[in-house]
Amino acid sequence: MREVARRTSEAATTRRRYTITNRLLEEVAAIYKSDETGAPTVAVKNHFHTSHRNATRWVKEARERRLLPPYKEDSE
Repeated sequence: MREVARRTSEAATTRRRYTITNRLLEEVAAIYKSDETGAPTVAVKNHFHTSHRNATRWVKEARERRLLPPYKEDSE
């Protein structure tokens, strides 16, 4: 039981809350643009150690602030 409590406590302290600022979104855009794996949102997620949902919201916000180009689907 103590082991579970300790791990839960460690997880809670390693998690960081981010305030959405222009600086954060500029960093999100830079990571997104520099990704070479074909999964730029996952690269953002991994860089910030956050959830996929947060990474998606940040990418969307970066697009709305025109730090990233509009999303275009392939129309093949």
